Amino acid sequence: MAKCSLLLILAVVLFYFNALDNGFVWDDLNNIVNNQQLDGPVSIADVFLKPPQPPARFYRPIPYLSIVFDHWLWKKNPFGYHLTNLVFHLANAILVFYLAKRFTNTLWASLSSGLLFILHPVQTEAVSYISGRSDLFCAFFLLGAVYFYIGQSIARRAYTITWFFFLAGLFSKELALIFPLLLFFYEIYFLKSRFKLAIKITLPFLLTAIAFLLFKCFFIAKSAPGITLNNFYLAPRIFLFYLRLLFIPFNLHMQHSLNEDDFVLKLAPFLCLIIFLWLCIFAIIKARKNKIFGFGLGWFFVFLFPFLGFLKLNADMAEHWLYLASFGFFLCLSQLAILQNRFILPAAALALGLLTAQRNDVWQNDISIYQDALKYNPGDSRLHYNLGNAYLRRNLLNQAYQEYSIAIRENPDYAYALNNLGLVKEKMFEFTGLAFAEENSFDHSLYQKVLTAYLKGGLVDYAGLKNNPAILDEYLKNVSELEPQTLAFMPDNEKIAFYLNVYNAVTLKIVSQHYPLKSIKDIPGVWDKIEFMVAGKNLTLNQIEHDILRKEFKEPRIHFALVCASRGCPELASIPFNGKSLDEQLKTQAKKFINNQSRVRLDKDNFALYLSSIFKWFKDDFGNVIEFISKYLPEDEAGFINQRRPRVRYLDYDWSLNSKN
Repeated sequence: MAKCSLLLILAVVLFYFNALDNGFVWDDLNNIVNNQQLDGPVSIADVFLKPPQPPARFYRPIPYLSIVFDHWLWKKNPFGYHLTNLVFHLANAILVFYLAKRFTNTLWASLSSGLLFILHPVQTEAVSYISGRSDLFCAFFLLGAVYFYIGQSIARRAYTITWFFFLAGLFSKELALIFPLLLFFYEIYFLKSRFKLAIKITLPFLLTAIAFLLFKCFFIAKSAPGITLNNFYLAPRIFLFYLRLLFIPFNLHMQHSLNEDDFVLKLAPFLCLIIFLWLCIFAIIKARKNKIFGFGLGWFFVFLFPFLGFLKLNADMAEHWLYLASFGFFLCLSQLAILQNRFILPAAALALGLLTAQRNDVWQNDISIYQDALKYNPGDSRLHYNLGNAYLRRNLLNQAYQEYSIAIRENPDYAYALNNLGLVKEKMFEFTGLAFAEENSFDHSLYQKVLTAYLKGGLVDYAGLKNNPAILDEYLKNVSELEPQTLAFMPDNEKIAFYLNVYNAVTLKIVSQHYPLKSIKDIPGVWDKIEFMVAGKNLTLNQIEHDILRKEFKEPRIHFALVCASRGCPELASIPFNGKSLDEQLKTQAKKFINNQSRVRLDKDNFALYLSSIFKWFKDDFGNVIEFISKYLPEDEAGFINQRRPRVRYLDYDWSLNSKN
């Protein structure tokens, strides 16, 4: 037993050691760094009896008391706060081990539960996030309560200790309110107690939970979450998503939502219900044969139940909500034959540990955690705003400006982002004297001369351009020398116009350099290897298109303005794009492309709509393609495709060069 505890300690040291170097992130800044209440004298009576004030949002006095203690000991050094979190995570893992030992009476199954609990990467949100320690404390007290309760159920002792642990859990997190239900389930299912006896034993815990709620309502003035019956249909989907996180712990991040791109969340509601019911049937059959498996399953469901969409919470899903519930899941896993193999557990523990260490690195600072979350929620205005704040705190004004601008584009009424954008502009003016007039733009006149000389009827004289590259080279030289600050503070329309023109000009340059050729695809690395300097940064064509234009601006009509030097792509515009006329120019390009029979063709007789492959490659950008193209088609054709919904077929893309020769 002692050796197993040492192994758990070693696991924490090896795979959580890098978390000790992490800083304050997310709500840590309000709860700790900028919390002036911590600077003054704080008494225990204040912590327990005074209503929570901003920045605190919940009545969780015991975790807050630990923050007060850490602040007294460590001030604003995050090392000590992370150390406290790790100590409690280790204590919880040891409790899991001993609890599993009491249930299974098998050392290997108990070690499996403890190691999986301590090393699974889904736990990092609760452990590496200082403000998430309420999950750690609540789990510690409830796991301890169950440990003593099992002892008193056998020997009828330690009942009072169990009650005190439960009370401490209530003062740590609201999740403890559901603890009496777990005890009742344990009595009825595991001990086979009579119904009346189970009620009698668990009634004091239920009354304590009710008293705690009344105390909060009348003395703390905090309302409980409301039941939202309309969300019941979400429960199977959310339950399956949590199972996915536990079985396949990839794409972990701190801002999960029902709208994110995850294969489980994309399942049809009916299919989710079918899978959920099938899992229930399997679990019931398994639970009838294996009491330990059944109890683990009950534990998992009881502590996950409040987070299945029934309550109004501050997020759709969160990884830290799995922290306490996961013990039941790992107890179930320990009963499966695969974990009885002496080679499977070490391999699984090592793999999970490496993923955990990787996740701890993501929690290193506020910039890394926001950037990580934005990979999965690129349109989240709050994340962009918080990332902008992180940059602003470090005086990275260009980056801050960009993030605030994106936040405002996603949410035009975002008052905080608007205010901070103004602060950034003031700071930049103080440091550089750079004004922020809305007419800031780039001079594309040289590019216009290139188009006038070498573009005829949408076709390019690449031979002539190759022999006379001076004007295009001068234009690209100006592009490379543009000050990054000037580009950063251009209005969005000017930025879009700038990148569209640069993309097309760079394409002209690359093709003319390699001319003669039959197709741009004959040029190795044309989109992802060849780099050009743009405003002090080396960029490829793919980076301009996908990482900047598509990702930052979300304007689908760019696909009718970007030209890939092929006859299947849109015709190259004869006039450079500019910010003031951009909307009208993009509308013209879209209408020209969609009304070209070689790109979009409606065959009413065969009930088919033939579309350029562009609409297939970038279908996520266009949304409902039928609705999109109908805005630019003649009225009779638009009416036909909207009412009749013909079959969509995609045309072969013509990659031959758009050369006049």
